[in-house]
Parts: sequence; structure tokens; C-alpha cells
Amino acid sequence: MLGALRSTVKDLARPVYRFLRERDPFLFSVRIEDPRRARFDFSPIRPARDASAECMKSPGPEAGQSFVGYDAAKVQAVLDQIASFDGKPGVDVLDDVVYMPRWHRLFGGDGRQIEISHCRVESRPTPERIEVPLGLPVFDGEVAYVGPLSNHYGHFVSESIGRLWYANEDPAIPLLTHELDRFSTATCYLDHFFQGAELAPGRLFAFDRPTRLRRVVLPRPSFLCSPRREVHACHRLIPQTVARNLLPVLPETTDQPVYLSRRKLPAQQRKVLGEETLESELRRAGCAIVAPEDLSFPQQIECINRHKTVVACLGSALHSFVFDRSPDRNLIAFAYRDAPHPNYLMMDALMAVHSTYVAALDEDDRSTKDYSHRDRVLDLDLAFEILRRENIL
Repeated sequence: MLGALRSTVKDLARPVYRFLRERDPFLFSVRIEDPRRARFDFSPIRPARDASAECMKSPGPEAGQSFVGYDAAKVQAVLDQIASFDGKPGVDVLDDVVYMPRWHRLFGGDGRQIEISHCRVESRPTPERIEVPLGLPVFDGEVAYVGPLSNHYGHFVSESIGRLWYANEDPAIPLLTHELDRFSTATCYLDHFFQGAELAPGRLFAFDRPTRLRRVVLPRPSFLCSPRREVHACHRLIPQTVARNLLPVLPETTDQPVYLSRRKLPAQQRKVLGEETLESELRRAGCAIVAPEDLSFPQQIECINRHKTVVACLGSALHSFVFDRSPDRNLIAFAYRDAPHPNYLMMDALMAVHSTYVAALDEDDRSTKDYSHRDRVLDLDLAFEILRRENIL
């Protein structure tokens, strides 16, 4: 019911969104109205440094991850879900494909859904088969389909950009996505990201109507969360290019720990009860307290590269490690009591973060929010014990 309501609100707001989009000075993708007249003629910008050959250790103790307060069998069950790979995941080449702007995946010429084009961040129910409209415009050129882009930060830097690694593999091929719901022309992290990604102007685009595609290159995801969990070393490619361009000079690193606060997030987001007390103790001990919402995206990247030790309650801000240019970073994360979340372990393994996950967050029984946004209660005694053990308090 909630998902259907959100979809209805988005549909009602779409005319406003289109009006804003047409006046957006920070457009990172191009909307093409007539596929038959689409022409791509851009000079490829220099490709990113290839990080796909760098070795990556599997999540767990071998990768420098430790777990406090968890049942060992549950931790191992989570680790067993994850497969990590050096290199690149490969591609599929598809002929006679139907692109539907509304549905964030591809369909075959017979209308059947192409399951391997699916991205987990798309929550809208999609039919297994559609009736292909007659007389569709045809795009004769070859494109690489990189799937929909999410405007949720954590999803964006993990599975949403999972096919973008191919942009470096073939620097001349156009990248087909979908229009991104955006209700403000204010600059956000997406603008900074694509400004630093070294993609030629106009290379990332979306058709605004159903279109038949002669040939599609479908890169397999470098960060996959469903139906299995996989992370490939090439997932670092584009984020590291962004980091080098937005932070060309590395800041001097400091031993001062930084705490990434959630207290300035919107009210509908997950709150952590007890966080104010935690921040007071950390501030008294000389730690920096930073709310990512107070920083521009380049400043967030600088912050993650400046501090050798990061302390945080579990949240999307921890995925900023994908922009870390240093070889040595430490994380202490207060996480959900039941089991560590595999997405964070995958990102840590990808970026060689030495992390400690502490089972210190319980559900707030009084919270009326849906499960993913439900408030949490921090076990302050356990948190202080771990912080003292790590010589932070």
C-alpha cells in the first residue's frame, strides 16, 4: 500500500519534476525525445585508472573485519552469502530489445521481461510480460544499458552504479539509463558525482518514450545484492575517478576520530535514541562530530580521507568509503543487534577498511515508522566499553 502511494505521488508530481528538470543547470543526463533522430558524437574523456586488477580479500576476519556481541554462527551465515571477485563481471549482448521508460528494466522483442536487466533498487512491481506497442521508434545504434539510478545515496553508490564500470571499458559507447525523479534544481551529490566521473557530456541519456533497440550491451553488476551478493573490484573504478577529481590534493591525515552523526537527518529517517549522549562523550574526548548533511559532497569526500578512524551508527554515510583514496582506514560501527548487514561488509572488503561491527542497536518498540526507517535504541554501555577499548574515550 505504501509503495503504491509513493508511486502515485511521484506520478502526480512528474509534470513539476519535468518543469524543473528542463531548467536544471546541473543536468548530468540527457533526455532524448525522438530515438530515430538520436546521434551521438562526443570525444571520449580519458578513461579512469583500471583498479579491477587490484586484489580484494573476502569479507570477514581475513579482510580486517571483526564483530562484537554477535553470535558467531549468524556472522558466518552472513559472510557465506557474499562472493568477492577481482576483475570485472563480464557483459551480455542482447539483440531486439524493448526499452520502456516506466519500467526500470528491459524487455525482449516478444515482450518478456529480461530478468538479468533487473536492479534491486527498483521497488516498483514490474510485469513479467508486456504487450509491445506497435510502430515503436527504433534506435539503430549500439548502447550500453546501465539501468536506473537511485537518488538514495546508499543505494546509488552501491548497486545503482553497478553497471557503470563499463563506461571505462568502452569509452565511446552511449550509456542508456532512465529519467531520475528529481524535485529540486539545487545542486546535490549526484551533480558532483557525474561532474567528477569523466563521462563526456551527453553520454548518459534516457529515452522519454518506449523504444526498440537493435543491440544492447548489458554489463553485469559489479555490486549485486539480489538474488545473490557479489562485489567485484572494478566497482571502485568510477568512484575513485570522482574522488581524484573532486579531491585532487589529499588532505593531511589526522589521528583525531570523527563521528558521523545522524541527528540532522529528516524526521522520517531512522533516528538513534541515545546518540546525543554518545556525541557528548565523544566531543569531550576530543573527537570531531560531523553531520554529513552540513557538508557539500566534495567536503564529505575530504572528511572521509582526512580522518584515520571513523565512528558511526549504521547508515548510508558509511558507503562514502568508496571514495577513500588512502590505503588504511578504521571503522567502528554500531550496528543492528540481530546480524551485521552484508552490504556494509561488501563495501569494507572492496575498500580494505579495517572495521569493527558492534551489536549495539535495538529496535525502538514505540516507533511507528516502517521497518527500514524504524528508530533504534543505542546500547550506550556497550558502545562506551568498545570506545574505551579502542582508546577513543
